[in-house]
Amino acid sequence: MTMGNIMVLKDILEVRIPDSALAREVTEFIRDTESDLLFNHSVRVYCWGALTGVRKGMTFDPELLYTASMFAVAAVSRNIACRSSPENPRARLSQH
Repeated sequence: MTMGNIMVLKDILEVRIPDSALAREVTEFIRDTESDLLFNHSVRVYCWGALTGVRKGMTFDPELLYTASMFAVAAVSRNIACRSSPENPRARLSQH
């Protein structure tokens, strides 16, 4: 590993997943309703956002950023699932 990679690893390790009751509930909900792939993607979204905020010297609420990261991906996956559902009139029209 080069020194640059060690610094990147150190920066990532400084980003902590919030350990509040809300964050634990959000984690449990997303783990129960979404695939591991989407959960892990949501964690990466949070880490990227937190690292970007730290790098730019921004003040942010880690719990809010974590919750938003978790539900943003869940909302997108639900929106896509709804659009492709046979019960959705738009989905039925797009099949013709």
